[in-house]
Amino acid sequence: MTNFQGAFLVIVFTLTFGNVDAFWRMVCGTVQVGRVDPIISPGGISGHCHTIAGPNNINTTSTFDSLQASYCTSCSIQKDKSAYWTPQLYYRHRNGSFEEVPHDGTVVYYLDRGVDIANIVAFPPGFRVLSGDSAARAYDPTTNTYGNKQYGGRPVADRTSFACLDSSGPMPETPGFNVTRCSSGLRAQIHFQSCWDGVNLFKSDQSHVAYLSGIDNGVCPPTHPKLLPHLFFEIIYSVNSVDQSDGGMFVFANGDTTGYGFHGDFLNGWDPQVQADAISQCMGPQATNGGQIGLCPPLAASVDPYYSRNCPEQQPLVNETVHGMLKVLPGCNPPTGGPLRAAQNTCPVQPALNYIPNQDYKNRSVAIPGDKVGTWQYMGCSYDTGTPRPLAGLGYSNTTGMTIDTCTAFCKKNGYFLAGLEYSTQCYCASAMSQILQDPITCSWQSYMICSGNNFQFCGGQGLMQIWNDTTYSGPAIKGVPVAGKTNLTLPSRGNATYQGCFMEGVGGRALTGTSYSNSNNMSLETCAVFCQKSNYAMFGTEYGQECYCGNTVSTTQVGQGNCSSFCTGDKTEFCGGGSRLSVWSLSSYTTATPSSGSGTGGGSSSGTPSSSSSSVAAVPSASGIAYLNCYSETSNPRALAAVFKSSTSMTVDSCAQTAQSLNLQYFGVEYASQCLAGSTLDPRSGVIASNKCSMACSGNNRQTCGGPSAISLYNNTLYVKPFNPNPVNIHNQPGSQYGYVGCYSEPAGARALGSTASYGAYTTTSTTLTVEACAALCLAKGYAWMGVENGNQCFCNGAGIINGAAKSAGGDADCAITCVGNAQENCGGTAKLNIYQLKSGSGSAKYATPAKRGWRFKTW
Repeated sequence: MTNFQGAFLVIVFTLTFGNVDAFWRMVCGTVQVGRVDPIISPGGISGHCHTIAGPNNINTTSTFDSLQASYCTSCSIQKDKSAYWTPQLYYRHRNGSFEEVPHDGTVVYYLDRGVDIANIVAFPPGFRVLSGDSAARAYDPTTNTYGNKQYGGRPVADRTSFACLDSSGPMPETPGFNVTRCSSGLRAQIHFQSCWDGVNLFKSDQSHVAYLSGIDNGVCPPTHPKLLPHLFFEIIYSVNSVDQSDGGMFVFANGDTTGYGFHGDFLNGWDPQVQADAISQCMGPQATNGGQIGLCPPLAASVDPYYSRNCPEQQPLVNETVHGMLKVLPGCNPPTGGPLRAAQNTCPVQPALNYIPNQDYKNRSVAIPGDKVGTWQYMGCSYDTGTPRPLAGLGYSNTTGMTIDTCTAFCKKNGYFLAGLEYSTQCYCASAMSQILQDPITCSWQSYMICSGNNFQFCGGQGLMQIWNDTTYSGPAIKGVPVAGKTNLTLPSRGNATYQGCFMEGVGGRALTGTSYSNSNNMSLETCAVFCQKSNYAMFGTEYGQECYCGNTVSTTQVGQGNCSSFCTGDKTEFCGGGSRLSVWSLSSYTTATPSSGSGTGGGSSSGTPSSSSSSVAAVPSASGIAYLNCYSETSNPRALAAVFKSSTSMTVDSCAQTAQSLNLQYFGVEYASQCLAGSTLDPRSGVIASNKCSMACSGNNRQTCGGPSAISLYNNTLYVKPFNPNPVNIHNQPGSQYGYVGCYSEPAGARALGSTASYGAYTTTSTTLTVEACAALCLAKGYAWMGVENGNQCFCNGAGIINGAAKSAGGDADCAITCVGNAQENCGGTAKLNIYQLKSGSGSAKYATPAKRGWRFKTW
């Protein structure tokens, strides 16, 4: 089916009095197609076929109360369980067959129109209304709306219209079919009555309601003094997807070949409080939501971006064929062209109603950590950027039968005990995760898709995987994702290995230049380590899941851990590099003291700026990515390196290096045998001193030197990356979801730079794994166009932008130099200072974006 969502944005409205920005526009998928009409034919079979949007349980006897029991709605706002329907459109070929004309659903506008906007009232529970005349086959110029001296009446027939959306350019709207060859679709439109008598919820002759004097604006008649929100439907039919070469005609399901019989129905099912709050906040002269549901907080709270997938077309209620190519129109309606009014035909034999099991009030909640399905327990969600996937072992897809049960059974059968579900249809397995789990708060704000094989289970989302683990697993312990400098591997021979990181393979040569071997069936980290130990190498690396390399130095640059996500062929709980990427480990059993690259040499300096010098280290550290500088003097208050200080009776140069590298600090030093200090700025009072001042053996390795009293063996972390402010911030590495960097701002006294306003709200959270991308993803998921990070671990979101008089910090970005606790290569603000970002124009789908005027064209009739 052709997608016409883009065409919905080209709106032509009448505008006489209403507020341009104060309304909302809701897109709905189709939930039922058939001869169902609980307003005109309650309890029976309707005379013609309708395309219906709304709750899954819509049926021939639906009421306000019954709609509240539905478990989903095909409209984006889940707190609106109203039903909306219009006649289905077909194309009658010259041979007499009828072909269904596809469309992309119904768009419903709630407009604040009329001169009495200040007193607009909500649709009451039980309210029903029909607009249009199914029997009409010609334009009626004589029946007018109510009017007075100030606001004249207008032909009621103007309530319906058609617009041909064609690449040749805009065409005039017409009250009936005119041009039907439209490259971007034929848009059918209908306005509803907005004036209510205030008493009756429904009358079969529709006398409980009346049109505004101008149909979409003006005044109400005295007999109908209550002003309701103005309903407006539009449906875009894919007329050019039908072969019209045989000279047939378009005909609605009621037999109408003119378009004048187009009509629409509305059965109110709104949550009363949500509807009242939305009218109060998002209609009237003070509202500036610009038609966007996301800028109306009462509506945004229940928006499901996967509304059509999560509440798809249900099995037919009426047992007859309504899709595809038909011999006759459902209901035996003959095509009629007028100008006389048409009579409703009746089939000699009516179809039966299909039995559909009652699933009202059935629970449909997203899993939370700890929930179980059989022996499998839910762990949480993980972003899937594809490089690699959170679970990178085995996978399969099923577009009709995917469930949590089938996915977990598949993974268990294949020897894995982690299972992940994504995009409704996809299942992935592994025995270790190659991406991190997000915190429960972040997961709770994501949007999920129902499983393709179970309407009451959720199977991840777009770029979002839900992870389950088998609680009965009793195999080897999971090593998970190695962390450079923190993960140790106990070897079966002697000693241990420390993970150094994921490194690129060499170009024209190997990153590790020693001996190597490959094993396509039984490669593991332990077997590779033992192989390299035998030849007394300082390092080993694994690649492609099955290759092992040895060496004393690694000659290439380090890359992100996600590049080393291939499982070892002999142990599915371990990672053995990736494509042209090595998982590199250092071996503690290495005994050679010969200097190697990574421990530099050079002359000293008395300026206090680190420079290379000859090392007094007796044993070469096995940590890669470090270079010895010289023996430097200690300072006091603050120390020479003030970011980190720790003391240990097992201190080594390697362990101190790992501390600096894990925190992305430029320099580190060892002092007084047992002390480690690190930072990215060396105090200018510290300078080079005599090398014999640094002569104390390390408390954890007496073959290494760890400074001396007030003397630092100073090293440079050559893996250091200067922390930066990402710009733009690409969420999940997906183009189109980008926040642009605005600057470093000071928090106002007693207030917040990204605080809340009455219209747009705000959100704040603290995370021990915060990154700029994680904060941006959270704010986008919550619908906020502004986000900021502060103090390394705080994330702020709002929709109003920078408020409370907050100004850029006097010191610029230098005042926002605290690195993120989840990524030390990024800045996450400072003390009472925020790095602030704004969603770039055209990116994402933020709910609380900065208000802006819409570029629509408006005209008068």
